[in-house]
Amino acid sequence: MQKDLKPSLVFAVSIWCIALLVYVCISAVMIFRDKSDMFAAKAAEITTSLDRRIAQNFAFVKSLEVFSTISGVESMKVFGSLVQHIMDACPRIHLIHLYELPKGDGLSHAALVASFPSATDVAAIPAVLPTVINQPRGMIRGFADPRFPGRYFTTTHIENGNAHYAIIMLLDVAEMIKPILQSGAPEVEWIIGSVPAILLNDEQDSFFSPWLRLERTIVPGLHKTASEDVTNFPEGTVFRISETVDLSELFNPLGLAAYCSLSAAAVAAAYYSLHQRRLSQRLRQSEEEALGRAARLEKENRLEHAARVNAIGELAAGIIHELAQPLTSLLSQSQASLKTLEENQTHVDFLKRAMDANVRDAKRAGRILGKIRDYIVNTVAVPEITTLNSAILEIVDILNLEIKQRNVSLVLCLAEPSPVANINRIELEQVIHNLVRNSIEALGTLEQPQKRITIQTIADHTANIIQVSDNGPGLSQDTLAQLFQPFFTTKNSGMGLGLSLSQRIVQRVGGLLTASNKDGAVFTITLPKVEPVPATEPHRMVLAVDAARDRQLEHAINHFTASKRFAG
Repeated sequence: MQKDLKPSLVFAVSIWCIALLVYVCISAVMIFRDKSDMFAAKAAEITTSLDRRIAQNFAFVKSLEVFSTISGVESMKVFGSLVQHIMDACPRIHLIHLYELPKGDGLSHAALVASFPSATDVAAIPAVLPTVINQPRGMIRGFADPRFPGRYFTTTHIENGNAHYAIIMLLDVAEMIKPILQSGAPEVEWIIGSVPAILLNDEQDSFFSPWLRLERTIVPGLHKTASEDVTNFPEGTVFRISETVDLSELFNPLGLAAYCSLSAAAVAAAYYSLHQRRLSQRLRQSEEEALGRAARLEKENRLEHAARVNAIGELAAGIIHELAQPLTSLLSQSQASLKTLEENQTHVDFLKRAMDANVRDAKRAGRILGKIRDYIVNTVAVPEITTLNSAILEIVDILNLEIKQRNVSLVLCLAEPSPVANINRIELEQVIHNLVRNSIEALGTLEQPQKRITIQTIADHTANIIQVSDNGPGLSQDTLAQLFQPFFTTKNSGMGLGLSLSQRIVQRVGGLLTASNKDGAVFTITLPKVEPVPATEPHRMVLAVDAARDRQLEHAINHFTASKRFAG
């Protein structure tokens, strides 16, 4: 929209924004400077008042030294009267204790000579007595103890004759500071010897607090009551005064409102003059967008047509892959039967078995065609309760002859009772058939004497598992990474659709098809567990094949294969 503005209007708006920013900044700086000056005066006043009270506390302790070392009842009366007068005049003083300790004795012999007020609980006060006794004689110190939060001590240690005397004055920090704070007082923090004594008017920090905070830090208590005395606080004592200026206080609402009103009127007049031009530009832009949408729609239609053509090609490839297996089996068995009849051999049992196999393969091809038809009309195969062992035995019956021709041993380890799963039986047989055929073809390229395929069913507590493994060369890492991608194959004549279709079938019922290596390739089908149903057919755990009939069938097929090679 800025491209539609005239250069004069853009320049005017820029000047208006800059002037507004300058006005706000200058106003904020001036107000902040005034706030800083007011804070400095306020901090100086608070500091002076605090130093005066600290010096007063030291003077009280210094005056008590004179009467604390004089023995006698009268001197104690004078000492008590003086203490009472001080505490009445200064509510910040919480208690005053006087201790006496004979020279050479341990702290355990320290005696409490006077306690004001008398009803004060003195159990915790002796805990600070070692600190007082160890401080240099004649020094008046102020310190804080973590065991007395919100309070601090002013103490002195004096010596007279054969005894040590310690005066301990405990002061309430809040009572000492609050009277010198006015309404709207800044934040006050007093740390005595690294021990926090008090924190008043703590303010919640905001995002702008680091830039708007006013702060002053002083070290209080450096006053001397006499030129020869040393009165101080421990190292690390600081008295910090800080105040954060509220962001809203940095602006003059009336001046800002007047400036914004006048400038907004000027901007509104400029906007009205450009309204018609903007309207025409928007109409032109809408026309261009409509033309662009029409062009995009035409491109999308072309892409959709290309996708349909690609889908038809993929479907045709799937049809060829799925029908090639039963039709090849059907053709080889029919040719073997014809060869037997041409040789005038009457193997009725062999022919019956071959015809049964033909019927079974033809039905399977029909089922595959029906499934492809369902795919075309977008019909999903209906899952059913399928017995895993019987589905495996059905595929073994179909592939038994090819397994024997390839000199491969088949090992069945089927769980008892048979696990069941909610999956379409035809689709499950298709998956098992693909996996076993892959193992047969992988072993067919090897020259090792013992070739073995193992089919195992496992009834886990959470899932039912079918494993098809072989003792072949296994799968490389590159092959494992691309194994289930459509059209990926390691065979010279393969189409690369078997495993991708198998994975899609298993995933559609909530299962998982994975591949790994363990002394060869291992394919694992994991299906969700369902409750088993009573078996309606006899259970078969071992594949039984009549030896005589197998020999007859193998002899016929081998004879047919040899004649084909001879003819070629």
